[in-house]
Amino acid sequence: MPLLPCGPCDCKKKCPQAPMDFLAPYKILEEKNKIEVYFPAQDQFQAGSYKLVVTAVIWESGWGRTNLHTYTMDYGIVFDLVDEGGESGNITIDVDTNQIEGHQVVGLSMPNTTVAVWSQSILPINMPDVNNNPYRINCTLSSGIIKQYDGDPEKWPYDKLSFESSNPSILSVDERGTLIAAHVEEDTSVNVQVWNSELPATVMTFTVIVKPAIKGYIGFSTATDANSVDLETLTSYDSIYGNKNVTNSIYGAYLWIVSPTPVTDIDGGNFDVPFEPKG
Repeated sequence: MPLLPCGPCDCKKKCPQAPMDFLAPYKILEEKNKIEVYFPAQDQFQAGSYKLVVTAVIWESGWGRTNLHTYTMDYGIVFDLVDEGGESGNITIDVDTNQIEGHQVVGLSMPNTTVAVWSQSILPINMPDVNNNPYRINCTLSSGIIKQYDGDPEKWPYDKLSFESSNPSILSVDERGTLIAAHVEEDTSVNVQVWNSELPATVMTFTVIVKPAIKGYIGFSTATDANSVDLETLTSYDSIYGNKNVTNSIYGAYLWIVSPTPVTDIDGGNFDVPFEPKG
């Protein structure tokens, strides 16, 4: 059962890019009408795309002089061997379904089952919460491998995860696992349930505490360091998040954003800063 790494060239010379044959050990499983082909780790020394070619010699009465009929079945490329970023451990590939066996999610866990977010804020998965604790979901697969949910349901190759909030008017959760908090006046706890799409479903519940936002300030000042900024000259906001409109009439002023929490992203697409040369 040769496994053929498909190199970028088709030459037959013994060069690094030329395809090479690997005669894989195999075992016939009569009870399953299947053949298991093995690619031991010690033989996985060349990265690239690998195709599976099966050659079977079957006895057929009257076929040629030896009654032996040779069949060649080319399954095409079945996997890529990469230096990093791929699956690890004992991997089983079913060439009939073109899937990696053991991809079912059988366990869900989090490093922290309580997540804190600010009022009127958004927290994507795999980002730190207001206490700088990671908001992360780990998925245990039926193969025993643990994968961190990447928040991209289109590219996630395992069981799809679904999310549901116990109080959507306070906290909603989209299909990526992003937490979207509404306005609150006091600390409010909401439970979020996560489960996989395949049966039997694996269910996990974690708690999100939505905290009232502390006032933030945005405006222009000639101060050159944070300790010199006069907050009375800036505009105060109940929440630093969302679209803000500030204007400036002071030459040489700096735009200051004073926030009780780290600002991870600023969209300056609507900035209108006229340039007036001095003098």
